[in-house]
Amino acid sequence: MKIIDLYKGFEREPLLEISRRNDEGKSLVLFKIWIGFFDFIINQIKPNNEGMWEGVPLYYHTDTGWNEESEWKCEDIRLFIQQLEAIDLNKLGDDYRKVLLELIIMCKDCLNNKEDLYFVYD
Repeated sequence: MKIIDLYKGFEREPLLEISRRNDEGKSLVLFKIWIGFFDFIINQIKPNNEGMWEGVPLYYHTDTGWNEESEWKCEDIRLFIQQLEAIDLNKLGDDYRKVLLELIIMCKDCLNNKEDLYFVYD
């Protein structure tokens, strides 16, 4: 399993693990980040045209999904990629930009390989 660890230096802070899993449930890539990176990135995603949250931001803003379950499966990876790609990279510092770009790559690889994307909040 490949591990992308951008959590170093935040060991006393909350951790979010995002994993790519095959159809057998085996983790292929584990992305470890400080929850603060994820919080900031998700807050850059705008509501849809009707002013409603959808996809991952909906679960984030309603404290459901990975906040309620030990692990949570993203049901619409394509939508999540579109939302992430709509974020203005110029508004992000270097560390946040690095996290966002790694997350986009991971999601695209997951979609292209017909894998599942899971979130685990610790």
